Amino acid sequence: MSYTPERFMKDNGISFEEVAAAKERLLEEAHLFGIEETSKPRHPNRKQLADDDISED
Repeated sequence: MSYTPERFMKDNGISFEEVAAAKERLLEEAHLFGIEETSKPRHPNRKQLADDDISED
């Protein structure tokens, strides 16, 4: 049996409301700093390069 997030929360006295509030703060900060943009590839992959070669003909 694994140690679940729910069990961790219960063991440490953390409520679901606290988790939801922390998640919202984290998502808001990520949005403010543009972190979601860093998850996009900066360089084209092989398929994109091949598609570009085909479209140039």
